[in-house]
Amino acid sequence: MSEQIEDLINEILSAPESFDKYIQELKMRRTRIREWKERDGDLIRMCEELGNELQLSMDDGDDEIANELRLVIEACEAKIDQHRQNKPVSISLFSPKLSLANDGSTGTLVHSLECDEVTVKEFTCMGVQDNSLEARDETNKESEPTEEIDKVAEKLIGSLEPELSEEESSRLIEKSWEIYKMWEGVKGRLVLNENMDVDRNAFLETKAIKCMLNGLQESPLNSEAETILAQVSDEMSSILPRVQVSEEEFPFTPNPLDAEAWDAFADRYQKLRAAWDAMDWYEKHYTKLEGNLKSDILNCITASQKLMFRKLEQYKLIDKNQENLFHHIQKYNDTAGYISALEDNITDKNLLGKEDNLDSIMEKGRKQYDDILASEKKEKKQNDAIDAIVNWAEKREGRIVTDSSEERDREELFALLDACMVASVPPSNSKVREAILDVAPVLLNDAPKYEKYFESVNKERVRRGLNETVEKAPEDQMRDTTDEELEQMKMRVLPHISEKTLLMIGGKARDHVVKEIESLLGCKCIWKDCEKGDKSSKYQAAISHADILLILKNRVSHEICEKGREWIEAKKGHCVKLPAGWGVKQIIYRLDEHFTPRSA
Repeated sequence: MSEQIEDLINEILSAPESFDKYIQELKMRRTRIREWKERDGDLIRMCEELGNELQLSMDDGDDEIANELRLVIEACEAKIDQHRQNKPVSISLFSPKLSLANDGSTGTLVHSLECDEVTVKEFTCMGVQDNSLEARDETNKESEPTEEIDKVAEKLIGSLEPELSEEESSRLIEKSWEIYKMWEGVKGRLVLNENMDVDRNAFLETKAIKCMLNGLQESPLNSEAETILAQVSDEMSSILPRVQVSEEEFPFTPNPLDAEAWDAFADRYQKLRAAWDAMDWYEKHYTKLEGNLKSDILNCITASQKLMFRKLEQYKLIDKNQENLFHHIQKYNDTAGYISALEDNITDKNLLGKEDNLDSIMEKGRKQYDDILASEKKEKKQNDAIDAIVNWAEKREGRIVTDSSEERDREELFALLDACMVASVPPSNSKVREAILDVAPVLLNDAPKYEKYFESVNKERVRRGLNETVEKAPEDQMRDTTDEELEQMKMRVLPHISEKTLLMIGGKARDHVVKEIESLLGCKCIWKDCEKGDKSSKYQAAISHADILLILKNRVSHEICEKGREWIEAKKGHCVKLPAGWGVKQIIYRLDEHFTPRSA
């Protein structure tokens, strides 16, 4: 054995801390190698899959996708090259002082990592050019020390490895990597939020990981598993104080539990996290849930909470997360129905059965909630379409269809009915039918697309005894009426109506029309609503106190028209029929038409 190698071994074995440092760094190196290899394999697989997609795109003749994939593959290959340039090589394991040159320069042993075995490929000197080693080799013909170092390192590591079967060793490594990946996924979320609290899910996952670590603490571990778990444990010990987690809180404080108990607690914390997820969802959406889903979801959540409570009670332990979940459940106990999982005498077997149903029950809950939202969205869309056509009818303020307005009215109505059809508003909808009752026979009689709406209106008009068509106002009488002409009509009507009572019957009363008539004509105006099936007797008393009866012909039954005329004329009053519309202009026009011959 060469003098340099002898010095190296003496340095390693000179003190326990030097040896421990060597072994620890050796283990960490092997962990880094494994991570590097996994990443390298992932990149290669990605590149291969992209190549397959490229070939398929080329076979399909899709040049656009093929060109895109070539760029992506090129980037992926560049990433692989970059990754391989960062291969963990020449990592210093320890720093014994070595006399590597005749001038007494001090050097550091380094190695290249091309496999899991330790090999010493080269020596480099601090402050000495690379050719110094070549100069030494020319004067010193001793063989390279690689094989001797390999044997020594293998012997040293082997002396620390427990005697494990290959199957057990593989299991421990696999479980260690599982814990490591869980920790990598959660540690970034262990931060204090604006309320100075740590994310609850991240905290519960951390507790599960800690339980898994504790469950392995008494197990014989090979070097790779020990290194991985040590890294997780060290990082956890460093992070937890920063997020104000007390080391006295279970499971971070030492507890004499066996591996089976620790594994059980790890599973309980995972189930508790899932129960909290379900509780969070329930609290946001429970008001819309129907049937037994409220109690079904709370039963599953309560099962996880109670199983954790019983496990903690078995070892005289406490956990605030479990207690808080119990308090949340109690808030909904009275509104969710019977929650059997709250019963003290329920068995663990029954609780486990309920807990196992959590995923399926939550899936039903989410589906029902989504269906309700979809139904509400549909209902809103329908209501919006209905409101639009009702508002359109009201804004017309009784304006009847004229020859000049017919085309515009038709376009507006068609657009509104299209919206109703898109929203699945049925033609039988009473609000839509009422809104177009007067205008449908004129505007829809030659529109096959809206035939069902046309038929629905016609049936209602026949049922009410109305004319099948809406009377159009003469073009020369209504379209060209000026304000001056309207004023003249009003002056002719005033002597017949001023200080008298005008009773209007038909449709739904419009207060603004009533007030405007009273202001313009100086009369008392009363507008009585008239429903579809109303009888004439309902209005007999009001007619007996009126001087003038104005009937909205298309909004009342034929029986009301006839009886109303009979009763008002019996008391020497006047009966005026408004064939369509209810606007102030139409009313003054019809009143003038009625009274003008008498005053002529």
